[in-house]
Amino acid sequence: MKSTNEFTRNLGTLDTLLTISLAILTMGGGFTLLTIYGDQDSLWGILALLT
Repeated sequence: MKSTNEFTRNLGTLDTLLTISLAILTMGGGFTLLTIYGDQDSLWGILALLT
């Protein structure tokens, strides 16, 4: 039972870390899209960033 409780406790920490890393990767991709389409002021670039 002790290992199950430890796993459950660590799962919350792992979930938080994975969510933060996903947010960082998403923002990095968004900044890349902005730099690619920033000169053109493309509506498609803005829509891609929002999706």
